[in-house]
Amino acid sequence: MQIDTKEVLRYLAFRGEPEERLLQEIDICSRELLSTVMPKSCFLRVPVVHGENGQLEIAGTSLCSKDLQGHLRECTEAFLFAATLGAQADSLMRRYSVTTMSRAVILQACAAAAIESFCDEQEEELRKSVEEEKLFLRPRYSPGYGDFPIQWQHTLLSML
Repeated sequence: MQIDTKEVLRYLAFRGEPEERLLQEIDICSRELLSTVMPKSCFLRVPVVHGENGQLEIAGTSLCSKDLQGHLRECTEAFLFAATLGAQADSLMRRYSVTTMSRAVILQACAAAAIESFCDEQEEELRKSVEEEKLFLRPRYSPGYGDFPIQWQHTLLSML
């Protein structure tokens, strides 16, 4: 897992050339975060059954999302996947939100870049695990994307 400074700047919605002081803060936050967090992930390979008009059954659970159905077109299985940097990341952000708000904002952007990097690594492992079966992975798709409501997050996490 690594933290890409360009990604951090993107999460900060930063435009232009960053000053050295900002780059130093990003470096400080990145190093502290990486030395503190304990990332973990879990996954579950589940069947997917397609219905009509956005109806899907994933691991026996019915849901409706035309966007997700399109994303999973021709797929008969999917991986449910979750990842976290761990409670240590939240504690660190809470501490800085009380003591140094600017650092808390930068730390949040670093955490976003870190979790995406970790997810990319985990996704690559899953990709390798299905290569022998001549299968491939579609890009990650999460509750809150398109017409797939964020409320489904709880149900999917419960399945995991």
